Amino acid sequence: MVLKEALARLFFLSTLPWLIRLASGYAALYPLFFIGNGLWAVMPIKNYRDRKERNILRAIPRFVAGIILSAVFLAWGLLAAMAVHFMSNVIIMSIKKINSKLEAIRGKNTCEA
Repeated sequence: MVLKEALARLFFLSTLPWLIRLASGYAALYPLFFIGNGLWAVMPIKNYRDRKERNILRAIPRFVAGIILSAVFLAWGLLAAMAVHFMSNVIIMSIKKINSKLEAIRGKNTCEA
């Protein structure tokens, strides 16, 4: 997670605009903001084994999350973006865990009936 945040936020939103020195101000920031998040969102699609599951629409939630995390990075810094990323992972994993427990309970109830 630390490496991912450093690459996605520090490289695309801090280092790269400074290195290429495109116009002053935010001229380089906004294109890199969207290009970086777009690339980061699309890259995991290749991990799906079944080609039918490799749909570009799967990247939309990651793209939106990347925009939110980038906005947090720009407003409050890398540690804040990492904290928000960590908490979102905790919430998502907790929901998955609760859902699997509820499914197991439902499965036991239907077997007894």
